[in-house]
Amino acid sequence: MASSTNHPSREEIDESQLLLKRLSNELNSELSPGLIHEVNNILTGIYFNLEGCQEALDPSSHAIELIKEINRGVERIKEILGRATQIQLNSAEREVSYHDLEALVAGQLDLMRIVFPKTSKINLTPSSQTIHVRTAEFPFRVALLTMAARLRGLFPAGKNDIRLAILGPEEVSKATGEKGGFAAVEISIPCLAETTEEIDEFLFCATPGDISLKNVEVICAAFGGRVAICPGADRSSSKIMLVLPIYDLQA
Repeated sequence: MASSTNHPSREEIDESQLLLKRLSNELNSELSPGLIHEVNNILTGIYFNLEGCQEALDPSSHAIELIKEINRGVERIKEILGRATQIQLNSAEREVSYHDLEALVAGQLDLMRIVFPKTSKINLTPSSQTIHVRTAEFPFRVALLTMAARLRGLFPAGKNDIRLAILGPEEVSKATGEKGGFAAVEISIPCLAETTEEIDEFLFCATPGDISLKNVEVICAAFGGRVAICPGADRSSSKIMLVLPIYDLQA
């Protein structure tokens, strides 16, 4: 039988229930990319805490029912999050417009600094030319921030340089072999990988959660883009790209 010091206190359980209620209200009223990642991070923490509580408690403890109630709240939030995300993506598909790709990415750097560890430094290398893409801003932001949230687990603790770059059509063609007018947002990661499935499988073993690069691929497909991976020049790193078709505003 576990000692009483391992039992969650009534105050801790009440605090968890209040947190779940607040998150449910926020998700029902407003959804933003930053909130998506905040909620997923909190849910992951709650899952781990629930598992620890259940293992520590005696099966006859009255707190078991309270923990089950919290778990139902977690599942409810996941359901709301999935439904709200789909509603937002469907709505955003009707808001496709032309964007300067560098400006679009630069506008997300503040949120990416929240996603990555505070000790990380994010660098954005622009393209030598102005690149316009035709996309819906909200799904693009969700894809970029979801990718960042998943890839953060690949970076070791301590100071890291998170390198982003805007690639023009020649660079994309050289990296992927894809011909035609395509641009990309590239993130370098400190390991070799060939597929998004390989990265997801590795990361899910370390940090289980709902965020995955498979989600990014699905979102990209919705706005006409795709995800590509190629090895880095040093053969000990990889580059993950969000590839988008270029649109010539003068055509």
